[in-house]
Amino acid sequence: MSIDYEREILHSNASSVLRWSPFLSFMGVTTFITFTLMYFSGSIHIIPIESPDYLAWYLREAPVVLCFFGVLTFFKSVRHYIFSSFSLYPFKRFRTYVYIFLGLIAIYIIPNHLFHLDLKLTWIRLTSHFSAYPYVPNWQPIVYLISVCVLIPIYEEALFRGLLFRFFAEKYNIWISLIGTSLIFGSFHTGYVLYAAFMGAVFAGIYQLTKSLVPAMVCHGLFSLFVQIESHDVSIWQFLGGAVFQY
Repeated sequence: MSIDYEREILHSNASSVLRWSPFLSFMGVTTFITFTLMYFSGSIHIIPIESPDYLAWYLREAPVVLCFFGVLTFFKSVRHYIFSSFSLYPFKRFRTYVYIFLGLIAIYIIPNHLFHLDLKLTWIRLTSHFSAYPYVPNWQPIVYLISVCVLIPIYEEALFRGLLFRFFAEKYNIWISLIGTSLIFGSFHTGYVLYAAFMGAVFAGIYQLTKSLVPAMVCHGLFSLFVQIESHDVSIWQFLGGAVFQY
């Protein structure tokens, strides 16, 4: 990391100290509106959807993302605090790509070891042209991928790493923040809480090493893409097949 970049980070962090008052106000308003939207989202059809997977995202995740960034517009200090961690500079350094690669390996190899997932089978699913995906309207696979592999990683990294992890690391220490925010992150992913907590720790590590949220977002997005392909037993080409390619 260059001296100039380190100075830039120190200056940015010094001018972006967040106090308890705006932090608690932002979290309180966001939490209240989010849970209200999630409660009523089951009866609100944002757009016509013909697949349960898409239904789950649009009716549950979309309001959460919109709420977070909507409320963020009214809290200047919180917005500046989070956006000060957005930087593309780390991508000028080779080590950033190593961090992302090692992060992907860690969050895949470890569950493979614990739950005996088949790496070879997953690679075949990822690269094969012969698996089939249930028919959905042409535009939905692309919109869905953008949602879960771009919008959700941006939202979750901004909230959990850019705000919560950084805030508590500054107020207390990095280890308390790492454990606490990772467990909070895991609790939002019911069904695989400990695994998600471990993933959160990996993303926090990437953020801490690069001093930027963008590499963590990239790692998060790539893994989400991988998970979507694997969970649907489909190659990336077949996932987009209904919208772009025909086999």
